[in-house]
Amino acid sequence: RSLVSIRRDRIDARSLQAVPLLFSRALLLVQYIHDFHLDGQLILRRADITDVSCRATDKFQQQLLTDSGAFQKIHFAFAAELSSFSSLLQQQPKSSIVILESERRAAADFWIGRHVESDANKVRLHEFSGAGCWHDELTTISASDITCCQLNTNYIRHYAAYFARQSPSESAVQDTT
Repeated sequence: RSLVSIRRDRIDARSLQAVPLLFSRALLLVQYIHDFHLDGQLILRRADITDVSCRATDKFQQQLLTDSGAFQKIHFAFAAELSSFSSLLQQQPKSSIVILESERRAAADFWIGRHVESDANKVRLHEFSGAGCWHDELTTISASDITCCQLNTNYIRHYAAYFARQSPSESAVQDTT
């Protein structure tokens, strides 16, 4: 229950701040902290993690988060199946929006949508564009390419609220771009 800095040197030159919640051999689930705000859960591939540390800065900033009441809002009982990204996604409600990333410095990929199906080799999403238009075809992503999954982030919550406000026919509009 400590704020830590997580480094993934092959992915990002900067570390990220988070509170670890759960882990398996393959994945680490954290409460992501960005600019002193709780920003959903990140599920990271453990093989990419090069360092986890709790520096003096992390300890001080945890105290700032505690003083503001933010640290007490962390959902420490958040449960998830972490044997693989596939198993994690299969347990998400069908209406949940997720973000999957392949974080490579040279050519990163980002997918946002609803999980449709997955297995050990691939994940299929019903993706939508930044303009909120659903793609005609499902997106297939190689499971080995996924380095991070985001759940309940501010970014996701804004799109989810948008789709919740739409009538059923409007929220099924297909992407024409």
